[in-house]
Formats: sequence, structure tokens, C-alpha cells
Amino acid sequence: MSVQTIRRVTLGSGMLHWLPGRMRLCALAFSCVVLFVAGSPTMYEDDAERQKVIQALSGFSSFVGEWRGVAQPKRGSSAGAWSEKCKVAWQFAEGGSGLVFRLDPGQQFRTLTLSMRNSGDGTENQQILIAEDSAGQKFELSPEESTNDQVKSEGVSGVWSFATNSSQDAQRRCTIRAISEIRMTLLFEERTSSTASWKRLSEIGLTRAGEKLAKGNTGGPQCIVTGGLGTIRVEHDGKAYYVCCEGCKQAFDADPAGTIQDYRDRLSKESGGSKDNVK
Repeated sequence: MSVQTIRRVTLGSGMLHWLPGRMRLCALAFSCVVLFVAGSPTMYEDDAERQKVIQALSGFSSFVGEWRGVAQPKRGSSAGAWSEKCKVAWQFAEGGSGLVFRLDPGQQFRTLTLSMRNSGDGTENQQILIAEDSAGQKFELSPEESTNDQVKSEGVSGVWSFATNSSQDAQRRCTIRAISEIRMTLLFEERTSSTASWKRLSEIGLTRAGEKLAKGNTGGPQCIVTGGLGTIRVEHDGKAYYVCCEGCKQAFDADPAGTIQDYRDRLSKESGGSKDNVK
């Protein structure tokens, strides 16, 4: 149901006093049902699809957490620079799951969502990046076919470049660079045509704020949804588990029993199929 439809229902409820008593009660009940359904949490994708997304985007799981830094329109210059915060968390929703980078204040871009495009023909799904600018306009960016010259010359690992379709009049590109476990950059560029040179919009240098949430030999509890470092405690049937972010907590709350079973199956598979040590 659209926002416009909801508005019509709620505004119309102000006229209920003109209806006879029984009709008024029925109309009021219908309005409550409509608002309840419209305000219900978004349903999550099934477990199999969710695991596919997690596996496909596992290389980005180390970005989960909170970051802070400075955006610079011009490299090496503080002119026009501003502060940005970035919160990275998993999102599991009907119609698409992925890893969301939320920027605050988001002076140029509000969100970056790493997800998968469903090919629909049985071929391997492709990673995509959905960028939402400060005006609320969204762009779909695909991985670049060739290696970025800058990446090739520097030989830096952990660099991912996404660009809009080259057939468009104006192109945009976003490059995510993992410098270390606690540092990354987000570079935004544009060009007027596929033959023009890329022009820098800004580059945000970010440092991790707080504890590292990446998957690895950290010795801490494991996120029951993605396998990353669990920092948020959740409970089911009197037992405690951990998740790494709010998106994973929502996925757990939507189906705790199913999430726990998926976790046990994953541990069993990693241990060679033996369930003796899976609890």
C-alpha cells in the first residue's frame, strides 16, 4: 500500500462521525487494520537467499561497524572539506538484502548499498552498488570490467570500483578502498561522457570508531547471522547469542529459531559435517 493510500485512509477517518454507529465501527476497524499492516516491519528474504547474499558479499563483511572521517573535494586540501560519519550494517529485506553504508550528514551521498542483481537466467548473480545522493536520487553502479589504472599502479589489495552505465550521458563512479583493518576511503567521481576524464567529487577518509567488527581470529563471540564478530547480545529460549549489527538483530528477531538452525548447519558444514560439537 502506498503512502498516498495510507494518507487517504487516515484523512478519511476524520469524517467517521457522519456515518451511522455500526458503519462507523466497521470503518474504524478497517482503518486500524490498514495502518497496522502498513506499519508492520518489512518481511525478510528466505534463509537460503540471505545466505547467498552473505556469502557473495563476505569480502566486505570487515566494513561492518561505525566510522568517522573527513571528506575532501580536492586531494590534499582542506578547502571545502567537511566531517562525515559512516555506519555500516547488514540489511535483510524483502526485495533485496545487502550491506548498507549510511553517511551522516551525507552532504553528497546518503547511502551506499552493496547487493546482488538477480540475473533470472540461472547464471551467477552480479554484485551491484546502489548509491543514493543527498537529493534522494538513486543510481545503480556495476563493477568495472577492467582494473582501475590507479589500483593497478599502486598494487593495493581490497579496492572495489563501481560505475554507472557507460551509455548514459553522465557517469558516476564510486571506489571503496580498504587501507587497513581500521582505515578505508570512499572516492566519488563523475564524467560527462564515456570518453571524458573522471572528475573528483570528493574522497572520504574514514577511521574505524570503536571495536573492530570484522570476521577473523578475534577470540570474541561470532555473529549468528553472518559469522562476523558478535557485539550485540540476543536471546531465545533462555539462551544467549550474538549478532554484529542492527540489521542482523532484526533478521534474528524475525525468525530466531530458523536463524539458530542455519547457524548450527553452517557450523556443522565447517566442521566437516559432524554435529557432535554444534550446540
